[in-house]
Amino acid sequence: MTRHRISPRSRFTLALLAVVGCQALLTWPIRSSSFVLPAYVLAPTAALLVTQLVLDVFHAQPPGEEGEHSAITRDVAWLLLMPVLLATTGLVLGGAIYTLLYLRFKAGEAWTLSGISTAAVGAVLALFAFSLRRPGLFDGLLW
Repeated sequence: MTRHRISPRSRFTLALLAVVGCQALLTWPIRSSSFVLPAYVLAPTAALLVTQLVLDVFHAQPPGEEGEHSAITRDVAWLLLMPVLLATTGLVLGGAIYTLLYLRFKAGEAWTLSGISTAAVGAVLALFAFSLRRPGLFDGLLW
């Protein structure tokens, strides 16, 4: 009997898919303009995670080396940095800072592209936050 082992990458994808499912369940009862952003974010995120899971399953790689666990640890650290930045600096500033850090250091993009992308993301987040006209809704602890 052949026993299939789930790779750490597939387990990480399943864990993220579970988080997205929980977020979808928590935001489902919201019936206002606040529901728009979670719906637009959760649907493509779930689709991408399912696609990644299918790719992981059908293109199974042999068990990875020791470096795979440290790569997953770094990915989890980047994943946890986002809510920390959002909680401390707010949506607009935190989202822009995270975009800059991610593009420059994780993705390895040039400073120019990272700066332009950060400015664009900051502008979109500011327009979104100010269009709802709810002061304090997207504020962080420090900003």
